[in-house]
Amino acid sequence: MEPAQSQKILVAMQKAAVAAAQRALEKSEEPDFLRQITYKENDGSPVTPADPAAQIVLKRKLTRILPSASFIGEESITKEMAALQKDPSTEEKPDSKVHIATPHRLQWVVDPVDGTNNFIRAAQ
Repeated sequence: MEPAQSQKILVAMQKAAVAAAQRALEKSEEPDFLRQITYKENDGSPVTPADPAAQIVLKRKLTRILPSASFIGEESITKEMAALQKDPSTEEKPDSKVHIATPHRLQWVVDPVDGTNNFIRAAQ
């Protein structure tokens, strides 16, 4: 990959991260944000409405940057993500497809809101 192309990809990735952060903040400012927190069955970790919302933004933007790359996000399709499909404030739609990485294949591996507990504390 040429340096100019790498730089272009890096700038696009930064823009995707900013867009996802903005979407997470928008969700955290909704009046019922704290009442919508759920907990994962496997480990009890919290999931806020901001987690899947940010992941959807990241998936949409990152897969446009490198369409051949697969995408793995921490937040699987959940009730929260299904609700986002009905959210008129967003054009992002979750995708239930899971892509398995193969050797020599690029992939995005994303934790949309790293530090969800701190994110919740900041919203209180």
